[in-house]
Amino acid sequence: MKVAFVGHPYHKKTKSAEFFISLLESQDLVLERFYDDFFYNNKPTCLVELLDGDHDVIILWQTEYLAPKLLAARKRVVVVPMYDAARLHRPEFWNAICLSRVISFCRRMHDQFQERMLDTSYFQYFPDPSKFEVSEPDPARLQGHGFAWIRRPWEGVTWPQARNLMRAVGTGSGHVHMAVDNDRDKTYEAPSKREISDMRLTISEWFESKSDFHAAMRNADYFIAPRYYEGIGFSFLEAMAMGICPFAADQATMDEYIFHGENGIIYDVDSESRLPNIPIDELWRMGREARKSIERGHERWLKDVPRLLDLTLNVDRPAPRWKDYGAHMAERVKQPDTMNVPIARQPEKPVLTVVTVVRNDLPGLIKTAASLAAQTYQDFEYVILDGASDTDMLAGLGNLAARVDHFQSEADQGPYDAMQKAAGIARGDYVLFLNAGDLLYSTEALLPIRQRSRAGNCSSSTSMTCASRLLPITSSCSG
Repeated sequence: MKVAFVGHPYHKKTKSAEFFISLLESQDLVLERFYDDFFYNNKPTCLVELLDGDHDVIILWQTEYLAPKLLAARKRVVVVPMYDAARLHRPEFWNAICLSRVISFCRRMHDQFQERMLDTSYFQYFPDPSKFEVSEPDPARLQGHGFAWIRRPWEGVTWPQARNLMRAVGTGSGHVHMAVDNDRDKTYEAPSKREISDMRLTISEWFESKSDFHAAMRNADYFIAPRYYEGIGFSFLEAMAMGICPFAADQATMDEYIFHGENGIIYDVDSESRLPNIPIDELWRMGREARKSIERGHERWLKDVPRLLDLTLNVDRPAPRWKDYGAHMAERVKQPDTMNVPIARQPEKPVLTVVTVVRNDLPGLIKTAASLAAQTYQDFEYVILDGASDTDMLAGLGNLAARVDHFQSEADQGPYDAMQKAAGIARGDYVLFLNAGDLLYSTEALLPIRQRSRAGNCSSSTSMTCASRLLPITSSCSG
């Protein structure tokens, strides 16, 4: 398989797409990198190569403007837009690329694409927390030490705004990183000599290495995210991974990671000075929670990677038409510590029964059983009805067989006859049929069943339909 990855030249410097590229390089494929210079030359610079190439898939990472001409040439295109830039496109642009697959790392953008009936799937990236040294609170410090990065003051945090935040919080000292992107010739305000003295500020304009940058961040008790809008938001995610309380504008994607007062602070950009004074021990507490949320999120991200690769590389598969919530559901459920670990199975009557009917498709059955084993919600019954396969299907499952509650192998009159038998065996109020090879679309796809169980809304009279409406799957083979 030959894949083209097309990014923005600035990504060479920021390395913001490297996690995605590394995933592609881990697969058995030939990867070619392109960096289109449209924003600096005012015209595409690699379009001709892509049109003349023989790539099986072309991945446009924040270069979605190339999609219309590539699609017109019948190229297989996967678009990976970033919300900070994609939000500026006019609606007719998205209509023009409706035949491409879209990977969304922003929930707000994904929901907007769903409304336009685009082939969109949502993912939430989390960095590996083991790669970040945790910031240690200074017990001698009585007021918070802030870190502010002034990166794009014409569309992000300015120094006056960062100053207001620091003063509102009750900052005893701070560091201001005045590393402004050079893609625009703009004037901007920097801390004055008096402010540097009065607020006990240190200033930087560049760090020789990322490790130096992180070393300066680790001295902080809170981190002011530099931008109002982010595609993913690596800077504040790295701060959270270091156990530093993030401060961010109430915009995507920050509001998808930060929950105000729990693992960080979300503020209105028009009233940042109205934030209350925050005790330093509260900053430390939110920093610890920020680190925990990255740890939990990274576990979910790793479980979601196979789905990402499957959707990115298998573009001939029909698009899902159910809502795809990716690794996270629409409504955030409280008690985060209990939502991200498998729930112990209960011996009493389950709310949900999952059924797989299969014959002579052990690889497909293994994929489906593994998808179920990876689910956060585990309080369901799993029933497998085998149509007298030529091999021992249960033995072939290996360790996954421990997750099977009922297995039956006998000759039947076809898959629909087996499904009818399974309906008679199922003990759950809801029944979900997954063919061998079907995968649930996220590790938290079964959580709506848990919520309905709590609310007492289950009804056996609707058991054959309710679950399938709630749970998006991708069908890849027959049962």
